[in-house]
Amino acid sequence: FPVEVALARAGGVLEGRVSESTGAPLANVRVEAIPVLQDVPGTALTEARTDAEGHYRLDGLAPGPLSVLARREGATMGVRQSVDVGEEGLSRLDFTLEGLGTVEGRVRGALAASGLEVAAHGRGRPGQPGSIGRGLVSPEGTFRLVLPANTYTLMLSEREHVSAWQQQVVSVEEGRTVQVDFSWEERPPNDCRGVVLEPDGTPSPGAFVPLLDAEGRGM
Repeated sequence: FPVEVALARAGGVLEGRVSESTGAPLANVRVEAIPVLQDVPGTALTEARTDAEGHYRLDGLAPGPLSVLARREGATMGVRQSVDVGEEGLSRLDFTLEGLGTVEGRVRGALAASGLEVAAHGRGRPGQPGSIGRGLVSPEGTFRLVLPANTYTLMLSEREHVSAWQQQVVSVEEGRTVQVDFSWEERPPNDCRGVVLEPDGTPSPGAFVPLLDAEGRGM
C-alpha cells in the first residue's frame, strides 16, 4: 500500500534591510527570527547580523508566522515585527531603528531578598506588537537600560514574584539619559501554593492556574 506524505521543507528565506530613521544603513545589527508556534518541531531560533549596507538574510526557515527582532549592539531591547514566511520563495521585512537613549535609576528602601528587576514595555507601531526589555537591579539598588527612543512603561517587581509591583512612564530620547527613582518596601510572602494532578493522580507539569477575586476579576 503506497502512501505519499507531503512535508513542508524548512527552506523559507527572509531578508531585508535595517536602517536608521534618516535612511542610513545600520551594520552589525542582530536580527533574530522565532517561530510563533513554538511546539512545531524544528522551531529553533535563527539569527543573522547585518552587513555594511544594513542587509541581512535568514535561510532555512520553517514556513509559517515568525516573530522577528532587530536589536542594536549593546541595546537592552530592539524592535519586533511579525511576518508570514512561505514554503518557497523570498519574504522581505525591513526595519527602522531609532537612536538609543539610557534609563538610569535607583531603588530606595529595603531590597527584596530574591532580587528585583525592571521591565521596560515599549509602545509598538500600528499593527505590530510592542517590545519588552528587562534589566536587573544591582545589590546597591541601581539599574541601567539602553533603549531605542520611545515611550516606555517601566515596571519594577521581584524576579520570583510579580504580585507586587510599581510602574512609571518615561520618555526616552536619543543620546540622552533619563533618571528614575523607585521606592520599594519589603512585603511578607503572600503566596498561594498547591499541586495540579491528572485524573490518574500523576503530576501535571505546565498547567495554567488562574487566580481571581470573588467577583471573577483581577487575574
